[in-house]
Amino acid sequence: MFINQTFSETIFITAGVPQGSVLGPLLFLIYVNDISENLLSLTRLFADDTSLAETSSDISETETLLNHDLNILNSWSKQWLVQSFQN
Repeated sequence: MFINQTFSETIFITAGVPQGSVLGPLLFLIYVNDISENLLSLTRLFADDTSLAETSSDISETETLLNHDLNILNSWSKQWLVQSFQN
């Protein structure tokens, strides 16, 4: 892509769904449909975001539960070749 007299960097995509297509959103939902199957905390999915929520009077219990779910999500992302890009 060319923006402001500069070409963007090329990267190779190894997994995912087509962007900008009519079927893209449906394929993405099918792709991530099982992401919350084994999670213990309250899970909300919106577009390409997933949030976890947990309440407890015991911070250690909350920490254990959320860490369990983060490990499950990490395993899921490795299985399905999904990388997290963070700034």
